[in-house]
Amino acid sequence: MVSDHIFLTASTDFALTASSAETALRKDGFDFTQNRTKDLVEFEIEKPVYFRIVIQRRTDPEVGNFLLPSIKAAKGCHIDIWLSTDLANGNNEDSCAKRFLRSLVQSLPTPPWEGLKFRESGKAKKKWKSLLD
Repeated sequence: MVSDHIFLTASTDFALTASSAETALRKDGFDFTQNRTKDLVEFEIEKPVYFRIVIQRRTDPEVGNFLLPSIKAAKGCHIDIWLSTDLANGNNEDSCAKRFLRSLVQSLPTPPWEGLKFRESGKAKKKWKSLLD
């Protein structure tokens, strides 16, 4: 079974995104198991179709100030959705993943692309919007 995935960046805090994701999955009636560490949470959706969601705190470096440079971890988290390309399931995984993303965005206080750095926010917004529409 081959896999494909959707990789997204969100400006929202890791803990808030993880708890909102869990709430969205429960609200939409997905059956899932959850694995959690300090900086990562994985949801393995079992029904109605199988796919995985991995939410990880960002650790990539970000330069804070060009006059007095400081390097810190970038704001937000990464969301990685793994879909199987098993032909028996058709595109159900894709539609379920998009349904989850719509619920997640509605439950967050601000859109996940707002608050990212200038270059990053344009790319992230375009990617999020293409999946939500």
